[in-house]
Amino acid sequence: MLSLLGLTLIAFFWLTNTTAGSRWIIQETIKASGQDITVAGIEGTLARKISSNRLTYRAGPDAVSVTLDNLKLEWNALALLKKTLHIKTLSAERIVVSPGQQESKTEKAFSLPEFSLPLSVQLDSLVVGQLLIEGNKTPLQIDDIQLAANMQGADLIVKHLHLQQADVSADGTGRFSFARPFLLQTDLQLFQKNLNASSTIHIKGELERYQIRGTAQIQNKKYPVVNARFSGLGSLTELELQAFKLLTLNGQIEGSGKLQWQDNLQASLSVTGKNLDPVLINNDMPGNLALQGALTWQKKHFNTDFNITGQLRDYPLRLQIKADG
Repeated sequence: MLSLLGLTLIAFFWLTNTTAGSRWIIQETIKASGQDITVAGIEGTLARKISSNRLTYRAGPDAVSVTLDNLKLEWNALALLKKTLHIKTLSAERIVVSPGQQESKTEKAFSLPEFSLPLSVQLDSLVVGQLLIEGNKTPLQIDDIQLAANMQGADLIVKHLHLQQADVSADGTGRFSFARPFLLQTDLQLFQKNLNASSTIHIKGELERYQIRGTAQIQNKKYPVVNARFSGLGSLTELELQAFKLLTLNGQIEGSGKLQWQDNLQASLSVTGKNLDPVLINNDMPGNLALQGALTWQKKHFNTDFNITGQLRDYPLRLQIKADG
C-alpha cells in the first residue's frame, strides 16, 4: 500500500514538475472536456509557471471563437491546501474574440446567472496587451487591460482595473455580488488626453436598479472650460439622466435625458441655458444668450428643436434651429 502511494506521489510530482508531464495533463484534460480547444507551444510546468504560444477556443463551427497569444500563468499551488486559488500573474499579449456567423432568430433577454465559487480566488495581476472584439462593423479594440481582484463565494472585489483605448483611459475599483439582487458598487475615473477631459463616476445599488452620479471637467486651450455634474438611475436596459448641470461660457446649462438600448438604441435630451457668453469661443462675438431645446434619436432618426435668445454684439438675437433626419 505504501509502495503504491509512493509511486502515485512520484508520478504526480513528475507530471506537474516537468514540461512533458504538464503537456500530457493539459491535453488529456482538454480531451476529457469535449471542447474544441487547441493549445500550442506549451512551456514550463503546472507546478509553478507555464506558458503557451497560442490557445484557441471555438464554441462551434460558426459560433464564437477566442484566441489568446503568448499566454503566461504563474500560480501558487500550495495555496490550494488553504482552499485558495492564488494566481500570481496571468497575462496574454493579445486576445481576439470573433463572434462567428451564427445568427439568433429570437433575441432572449439577458439574464445573469447566480453562482458561488467553492474556493477563494486571489488574482494578483492580470495583464492583456490588446483585446480585439471583431464584428460585422468596426471592431472594438482595447490596447491595455490590467486587473487585480479577489473573489470569495459569490462576492467579487476589484482592487484595481485599468483600461486603455486610444487616447481614453479608465481606472476603477468596485464590488459585485453574483447572488441576487446582484449588489454592485463601482468608482471609475476616466481621462481623455486630447481634450484634457476627466470624469469621476460612482455607481451603487442593484444591477436591475442602480444610482449613478459623477463630475466632469474639460480644460483645453482650444475650448472654453467646462465643469459638469450629473446624477441618474440605471438598469440593464436604460439609463435615466435625472439632472445634469454644465458651468461654461460664464453661464450654465441644465437638463435631463434618457438612453435606452434593449430593443433599439433610443435617446432623448432636454436642456435650458442662461448667461452664456460666446466671446469665450470667438473674441468678436460678445453677448448674453439663453438656450432652450430638445433632441430625440430613435432608429437612426433624429429630431432637434432649439431656441436661442438674448444679446449678441449689443444686438437682440432670436434664433430657432430645427432639424429632422
